[in-house]
Amino acid sequence: MTLTTQLQQLRMTADGEKQRRLAEALLQQATTTLLRSQRFYGEVLLRLPKQISADQPVAMGLWTVPELALRVNPQLLGEQCATADDLLAMLAHEIGHLAWQHPVRYAGQTGKLVQLATDLAIDEVLPVRPPNVISRAQLNYRWQLHLAPGLGSAEYLTALKRAW
Repeated sequence: MTLTTQLQQLRMTADGEKQRRLAEALLQQATTTLLRSQRFYGEVLLRLPKQISADQPVAMGLWTVPELALRVNPQLLGEQCATADDLLAMLAHEIGHLAWQHPVRYAGQTGKLVQLATDLAIDEVLPVRPPNVISRAQLNYRWQLHLAPGLGSAEYLTALKRAW
């Protein structure tokens, strides 16, 4: 069964326990897919603890308390990912946060600007952006900013703090 078919099943399922099982199977197949196509992302995902939780406020995110884990809300994941490419881009995005040590570098710092700065840095280098993310160009246009491409998260954060 393809990742896209599994995502469709996830969207059509209302039963919480069945959603959890489908999400677990989806993550297993996504890991295998990434191991074959983007080895680095697959290796990190293989080793990353995963938690399925309907209480997770976003479709997918990294949590560091009490331990580092990728948390997934199956219902939101099904709503936000229509295709396998959407899912793989979302996973690559989260792994990018780990690769660039964002959970460590920004520990204790929260807020929309930190999230936006780290997301901008990651999404600039991904071949496919995750669904429902704002690009640097969109941000520049909407808020009349002049954020340059290819900056690191700290540089984006400094520029965003100056702008707001």
